[in-house]
This record gives sequence, C-alpha cells and structure tokens, in this order.
Amino acid sequence: SSSSSSPDGPAPLFVPHQVLATHGAEDLAHFQLEGDDYLAVANRFSAAEGYAVDSVVLRWNRTRQQFEFFQSLDTSGALDVEFFEVQACTDGGPRAFVAVASWYSGSSYHTTSPLF
Repeated sequence: SSSSSSPDGPAPLFVPHQVLATHGAEDLAHFQLEGDDYLAVANRFSAAEGYAVDSVVLRWNRTRQQFEFFQSLDTSGALDVEFFEVQACTDGGPRAFVAVASWYSGSSYHTTSPLF
C-alpha cells in the first residue's frame, strides 16, 4: 500500500519514524517517569550472545525526536517487560520498577526473572 494520499482515502495515520536495533525482541513497554518517555525492550536472543543478551531501556530525546539508549538490563532470554510503580514505600514516595520475564537461559527453562 502507498504511504501517500490517494483517491481511495487519506494517507495512513502511522508512517515509519525510527528503526530500533533489537535482538530477537519479544516485547516493548512504554512508560513515563519524571516527565520523560521511555521504551523498554525485552531482547530474547542474539546470534552473537545466544540467550544471554541484555535487554535495554531507551529514552525519548525531545531535541532529536527519537528514542536513544539509556540503560542496559542484564537479562537472559527475555520474553516480556513491564513497568510499574509501588506507592507505599518506606521513604513515603512511589518507587519505579522494570520487571523482565525470562524464558530460557540457554541451558534451562528454570531461570530467574529480574526486577530493576
């Protein structure tokens, strides 16, 4: 299909904006924290690293209008990623977490799932 307007209807609402380098990405999760936008990527497999491939968090650069690398997450065979906040912390404020569901370590399905 064409990305321009045609007699058949309007141009598509969503057009390619940015290509993200991933490693067998299984899940993406957008979240906002302290006024910034983030995108967490659950990477499952890399040809070079196997299942021991890190997942990443990208942060939106307002000036460049794109997501950029922010933080690496030590994961293995990541299958899902979720952001959440816990409100009732001992310091009185909310605390932010990124949870990653691990699927396979490269040798076993009995693996741990990290919480960052």
